[in-house]
This record gives sequence, C-alpha cells and structure tokens, in this order.
Amino acid sequence: MTRSTSLESLPNEIIYSIFNNVSSRQLWTEVRLLDKRLYSFIVSREYWLRRFKDKHDIIVRPEIKRNKELRELLRINIEVEEIKSRFDENDCLTDYLSCTGHIGTPDAFHTRRINNRRILFTGARDHKVAIWDLQNAVENKNLQKGIKAQIHEAHSGWIWDINSSDQYNFYTSSWDGSVKLWRYGSSAVMEDRFKSEQAFLKLACFNSCVAASNYSGKVSILDFKTSEKKVAEIDTKNFQITNKKKSPAIEVHYDNQHGGLIVGSENGHIYVFDPRNLSQPKFTKKIENLRTLTFNAGQLAACSSKKCFLLDPSNLNIELDFSQETNTVPFKCIPTYGGYFCADSFDIKIFTAGLNPRKITQATFSHRINNLMYGVGSDLIAGLGEGSIQLWPRDQIFLGRVNDMNDL
Repeated sequence: MTRSTSLESLPNEIIYSIFNNVSSRQLWTEVRLLDKRLYSFIVSREYWLRRFKDKHDIIVRPEIKRNKELRELLRINIEVEEIKSRFDENDCLTDYLSCTGHIGTPDAFHTRRINNRRILFTGARDHKVAIWDLQNAVENKNLQKGIKAQIHEAHSGWIWDINSSDQYNFYTSSWDGSVKLWRYGSSAVMEDRFKSEQAFLKLACFNSCVAASNYSGKVSILDFKTSEKKVAEIDTKNFQITNKKKSPAIEVHYDNQHGGLIVGSENGHIYVFDPRNLSQPKFTKKIENLRTLTFNAGQLAACSSKKCFLLDPSNLNIELDFSQETNTVPFKCIPTYGGYFCADSFDIKIFTAGLNPRKITQATFSHRINNLMYGVGSDLIAGLGEGSIQLWPRDQIFLGRVNDMNDL
C-alpha cells in the first residue's frame, strides 16, 4: 500500500478516487488508522454518502440521507459490496445447499440468532415445523444435517407463518384457525394456543403481543400472558376506501422504527395503525390486486399483479416504482440495504440497492418458487413448490462455493 506520507500530499479528489478502489471494510479497519488526514476523510458521514454514488452508482433513499449515522452508512456500504461480490457471477445462484425438508409447500420462514447461531424455522402444508441450524448445515455442506428438530402435526392444517418474540419463544399460525405459542430450548414444546373459527395467516410480534391476521380480514392482538389472550381486534372491512366487503388480511408487519402496525388486505388496501390506538388507521393506501407486502430494512415492498412499488412505511408514500425502473413485476420483492431480492414463478432475480436498481443476476428453477426470505444473517432462503428448501448462506462471502461436491 502507498505510504501515508505520500498520500498526505495528494489533492482531496485523488484520495477519493483511490478510496473508491478499496473495500469499505478495509478502509475502516486499515486505512483509517494510517494518519490523521485519512482518518478525517473516513470518519466523515459525507464521504460515505458520496461513496454510494461515486463507487456504486446508487441513488440512496432520502431516509438514509436524513437519519443514518456514520457507522450505519459504513455497514450499508459493506452490505452493498458484499451482495455484489457474492452474486455477480453468472453461476452464483447455482451454488446452494438443498434439502427436501417437507412433503408439502413451505409457506412459513422465520430466522433468528439464538445463542449466536443462525436458526431457521420452516412451516409447510404438511402440518410440520422444522428447525434448522444454518451454520451446522454450512459446516457440513449438507442442509439435511442442519435439521435440529421437527414437530410433526404441529397443526391440523397448513402452517402459514412463524414469528418469534425472543430466542426462547416462537409462534405459529395455521389454516386450522389457531395460533400456538411454543417454548424453544433443546426441543420445542407447545405452551399455549388461541383458537378461532377463521384461518390465521400472518404474524407480527411487538412488545409482549403478537398480531395475527385472519382469512375474514380481521387482525387479532394476542397477549398470551393474559387469561383471555385476545386483548384487541382490528376489522379491516371498516376502513376500506371502497367495497366495504370482507377480504383476507394477507400480511401484517410491525415497524419498530416508526411504531406502526402495517396490515395488507387481499383487495389491495394497506393500513398503518398506531398499536396504542387501533380505532382508526393513521394512513391508508389502495393498490389493486395486491399479492404480497414485504417489510424489511425500513422499506415496504407492495407487489400486485401489474406493479411493484416501494413504499415509505411511515406514511405509505411511494418512494420507487420498482417495475418501471426494472421492467419486472415480481410476485415478491425483498428490499434490503444492499439490494433487492425478487421471486416470480420459477425465477429469482437480484438487483442493486437504492432508487435506481439494476439487475445483478437471475436464475430459473425447475419448480415454482413459493417463498423467498433474506434472513437475519444475510442468508438467502427459497422454498419450492415440491417441498424443498434452498439455502444460499452468508458464508459464501468468505468461503467461496459451498456446494462444490455437486454440479447443480
């Protein structure tokens, strides 16, 4: 590396140009410590904001410009670089670990760090819940060996969602009209359940409660520490802009940053509620033919049969017409700080981050992609229609190919 004394004499623009050829991680861990002038460059919030455009050609969202602190901007730059380096090869999406962990379509994915391990919970139409240690799967280069526990007949119907409030408890929802509370340790044991006449679909945990959406368009607020369990309820039919008919509440999310409970209905209505006052939504938006509503990394991706929009979860304003920018209409879009992960029918597509996304890569599979998740440890997970689970682990960044034993 060039001696710091010679770097000190260079104009600012030359230093910026040099920095754009050095990884963000190396800038922070090595270059920053060389001398005071370089330190002052690298600990500048303005530098990391400028780097998005100069190095990555990314137009960042206004929320990032306004609210992200120095270390958050550094982390986002690192994530942008890692996603691009991890997925920029033509065959990158062929390098995955696979296992037929269910005999039915896996509809429910949930990841969480437990005892510093990346744990995956899956639920499917075979009524089973499976719990996976993803690090163990990577170490053995075998997803089957990552299975820690299986709960056969966890419900008497399809399992639609799994969520957790902490590392010791998780919830499951099912077509059988129940939400179950499980205790997780060396094994999983059911502790309690709430039963309804309507099928429960999606779950969102906040404070000591879990919000459970159902097929009739209602959202039950459950607190299993109370005797009645159901402490409040939202009937989305009452707040529809048009129709005023029952429509399944297909999505529910909790936005911790803004304190909003986000609900999406099959008829295209999206609501943001304040959990402290559920009598009226703070914001309402209508997007025709809504198929999925995904909340991640401070963004809300609303995918309909004709369009995909990125919304500001605090007010539901449209930040990006994703379909117009990318000429694609995914069934599901997962926004992350480092990029967008999209699934549609048999394809997975990955795009760069920001308000000007560009396609990095794509792959086509022989079975329909029913579910896609970008987990807490940057693991990409897909569930296919025939019951198999595909894992692209974060470890690819450091280990290279994780499935060099098979020509997939």
